[in-house]
Amino acid sequence: MMNQRRSIQDIVPPARSKPIRPPLRKEAPADEDASEPPTTPPEKTMPRSSNKPPRRTLIVLLGIAGVVLIVLGGLFAGASAIFHRAEVTVAVKSFPIAIADSFEASPNGESLSFSNQIKTETMSTVVPRSGTETVEERASGTITVLNNHSTGSQRLITNTRFESPDGLIYRVRAPVIIPGYTMKDGVKVPGQVTATVYADEPGEAYNIGASTFTIPGLKESGQDDMFAEITAKSDAPISGGFVGEKAIIAQSTRDVAIEQLRNDLDRQVRALLIESTPEGLIVLPDSITVTFLNLPDVPEGNGARVSVQATATAPTIAESQLAQLIARENGLSYDGELRFSDANTLTLAITESENEGNVILTISGEGSVVGYFDHDALLRDMAGKDRRNVSFILSTYPAIDDMKISVYPFWRGVLPKSTDRISLKVQ
Repeated sequence: MMNQRRSIQDIVPPARSKPIRPPLRKEAPADEDASEPPTTPPEKTMPRSSNKPPRRTLIVLLGIAGVVLIVLGGLFAGASAIFHRAEVTVAVKSFPIAIADSFEASPNGESLSFSNQIKTETMSTVVPRSGTETVEERASGTITVLNNHSTGSQRLITNTRFESPDGLIYRVRAPVIIPGYTMKDGVKVPGQVTATVYADEPGEAYNIGASTFTIPGLKESGQDDMFAEITAKSDAPISGGFVGEKAIIAQSTRDVAIEQLRNDLDRQVRALLIESTPEGLIVLPDSITVTFLNLPDVPEGNGARVSVQATATAPTIAESQLAQLIARENGLSYDGELRFSDANTLTLAITESENEGNVILTISGEGSVVGYFDHDALLRDMAGKDRRNVSFILSTYPAIDDMKISVYPFWRGVLPKSTDRISLKVQ
């Protein structure tokens, strides 16, 4: 057989077959470090976290912030209310004066009037006694009878009755002649006279303070006009009424006790009268008169209580009326109320007038008068107002020359609604 010839192209190398199993891992040489740890697999990479908090956390934080703001706001408002106050400083108009003159004042004077200020005080002490006795004593006192009925005098007979508002009856024990009224500057000035009256019955029930009286006999006789226009008043208590056991005391012992009580009472009742004089009235210490009444001696234990009653009386002048009169004398024209900046710079003296019931007031010195206004009314008008809008108030208070307002805390622009939180200083 003939051999076929093959070319190189016809020769195809045989395909290599894949190994049935992977080749074995080479063993480490015996001299390599057997303690080397095996290779660890790579760490898994965590996902990158976001910078924004979760929605629930944000809501909680906003809620806490809101609560804090509410609490702080409440504390702020509470502190602002607790410490809310204001100070008002007022400067009033002032006018210099100088005076050296005398003026007549009457109880109902139009340009200058006066009234009696009265203060009564009682003091007692216990002294030895020698016995007791039963007594019945009637209260007594002094009244002023006024005649507004006629220009002619009126006569009241003995035992004429005077009745108090409570129906208590007192009588005069002697006839009383009351002068007629007069006219002064178009004003009726009643005629007047003083008289002593005694209680209709004994006993303490007839011990009363200053009071007014009518004359019931005039009404009973049908003289209604006279009943309304002839009246009486007392400026001091009617006292001394007593029914009961009266202590018997040695005269010398009683005299010593009464003298000591009168001395102590005189000082005390004068001071009390000055202290109790209402604001706006001037009382002159030198014009105070004190009268004493010895009260019944009352048994007390093995001794007796000796008591003395003192009544201080003094004419008082309305400060505003006197200041206005002096201002006119100095050529000042001011329609509002005036007061003295310091009445102690003036010397005042009161003496009795020739016209019964009137007094003469003599004044000398230099000083100043100032405008006066109702302090409480001003505070009420300013309470609750914005301090920037209170200037209109000045127009209703002519006495005020200037006003300064400070409100605390400083951020509060409104004055407190309570006048107790507003302090007023007058310069």
